[in-house]
Amino acid sequence: MEKIKDFIVIIGSTLFGFYSPISDFMFAILLLMMVNFISGLLEDELNGTGWKGKKAFKAFTELFVLTGIGAFIYTIGHFMHSQQESIACVSAVCYGAIYFYSRNIIFNWLKITPKGTTLHKFFLFLYWVIGFYFLNRLPFIRDYFDTGQQQIEDIINKKKK
Repeated sequence: MEKIKDFIVIIGSTLFGFYSPISDFMFAILLLMMVNFISGLLEDELNGTGWKGKKAFKAFTELFVLTGIGAFIYTIGHFMHSQQESIACVSAVCYGAIYFYSRNIIFNWLKITPKGTTLHKFFLFLYWVIGFYFLNRLPFIRDYFDTGQQQIEDIINKKKK
């Protein structure tokens, strides 16, 4: 049993060391997903729909997928000797997640707060800021909404036929 513990510590330390250049991005995604989970849970509880295990499982699945994508990108970039480029790519993934999940978090808070209150108006303002100002600061997401989203949907729809 002691050897198993030692083995786990060694493997864990090695992985933490290997992924240390992207640890800030991984922590940001973890924090983002935690706030997303809590805001969704609060919205469900306060609006009377109750806690749903399926929804919670989906949130944790999304967390593992996002961190897995980040780790995969960094690992591939590291072994291709393109570590800085892979860090930039992980950063882009993180910014994309921040955009989409922040909008979801604020949307949940909009459903929680009573209409007409100052807090509701504040969340409406944040929803607008993230939806338009933040979007303008990330040209690749703007390009996706302008042309990429429709192109991808067209490709997927052609394959389904």
